[in-house]
Parts: sequence; structure tokens; C-alpha cells
Amino acid sequence: MTSTADSDLLAASGLLQRLQATCPRRLLWLASLPCPALPGVAVTTLPLAEARAGLAGLPRQSLAVLVDPLAALPRREAEALLAALRDLHAEALLLLTPLQAGAEAGWKVADLLALGLRQVATTRHGGRDWWLCHFNLYDYKVTPDWFNPRFWAHPERWDKDWW
Repeated sequence: MTSTADSDLLAASGLLQRLQATCPRRLLWLASLPCPALPGVAVTTLPLAEARAGLAGLPRQSLAVLVDPLAALPRREAEALLAALRDLHAEALLLLTPLQAGAEAGWKVADLLALGLRQVATTRHGGRDWWLCHFNLYDYKVTPDWFNPRFWAHPERWDKDWW
């Protein structure tokens, strides 16, 4: 059972709504606060400090949720964890972190963007600004306009156009 303050943070940030809307089959919860009850979802909970070691035997997850890993882990370890989750262990990733804690640990918003994360919400809770960001393997990159058949070779135009 989550405490009222934890529930308020999850609700205010939009994380709880995203969890309910996503309906993941398998959820990996990496946070110091307890996971909210989600009926019909197989939840695996790992403490942040042991996350890298705990990921080894797990199958690929539908969604991984991290709450405040930037302050809890050294920068290199947090970066390696985010990259491993993004690349190997989860189809989608939700990260909820206070901006001030990230800045104190040397993180910039650009560092999170460089990992492919997108900001989806910002909220103020407990005197801190919290940032909710998201990565989804299937929509992280917008397909460029030139990457479609309209710009590919057209055999019917061979020997007609020269450039």
C-alpha cells in the first residue's frame, strides 16, 4: 500500500494515469516507493541499487518505471541503467525525477533528451519540480519525410532524367 504522499506524487505527476492508460502486460518497477496496485499486470519490483544485477534473468518488460534514479545512483550507473532498460529490457520507459536532484548530480535536461527520453509532464510537488519523461521504442523517432518510396529510384524514369 502506498502512502498518501507517494500516491499524491504519482497522481500529480501524471505517472499513475499513464500507467492505467498503458495497461502493460509486464511492469518493471524501479523505485524506493511502493508500486500502486494495477490489476491484471505482472509487476516485478527491483530496488534501484540492485537494478543492474537484477535485470540479468528477467524477460523483456512491456514498461519500466523509474522514480528518482538520478539522485539515488551515481551518474555513470544511472546512465548505464537507463540505456540498458531502453535498449534491452523494456519496450517503453517512464522516468519520474525531480529536476533539482538531477542538477545536483550533474544532469542536464539535454542529457535525458540525448538518451531518447521525451518530456511529457512537469509538476510541482513537495517544494520540488518533478519531470515525467517517456521513451517508447516504437515512436521515439519521427520518420523523416525523405524516407518514403516517393524519393526512391523509379525504374520507369531511367534514361529520361539525368542529374
